[in-house]
Amino acid sequence: MNTTAAHSAANNVEQPKPRSRFGRSKFGGSPAALIAGSIVAGLAVAFAAASIFWAIVRPEESTALYLGVFTLCLFPVASAGTWAFMVDRDTIVGATPNPEESIESTWYDNAAQTTFHIILFAIGALGVASVFTDVKLSLGAFAIASYVFILAAFAGSYLLNKRRDS
Repeated sequence: MNTTAAHSAANNVEQPKPRSRFGRSKFGGSPAALIAGSIVAGLAVAFAAASIFWAIVRPEESTALYLGVFTLCLFPVASAGTWAFMVDRDTIVGATPNPEESIESTWYDNAAQTTFHIILFAIGALGVASVFTDVKLSLGAFAIASYVFILAAFAGSYLLNKRRDS
């Protein structure tokens, strides 16, 4: 009997990854290292974005105050984004193994398709209406109204898909 082959086959069995509430980094390390790395990277990303906006706007007020407030406002989102980029989702306790195969993913895909069709109809209706009316509307107001309309259409479609399948 070849004990070396049996021993190497037993060693090739993939061990389950240790799990934690916040997961572990794709690059290795503990959950604490992942959290610390996310905070540092999030701070760097937030400061870089604040610097870019400062360079574009060039406000008359204090540069340090502008960068500080803008960085603090962007920091939570930037830290969460860097955590999501760095985490290995297989190491998070309770994470869905295949999220793309979940029922929620199906509801999302169906809602996105339905919302696209609603947008096509709405743009066509706006095009026809624009021939008969002469409404003056600012681009900002139109963009906000469009966003709210699309968000409401998507949310309604998602909830209808959820209700239908539940």
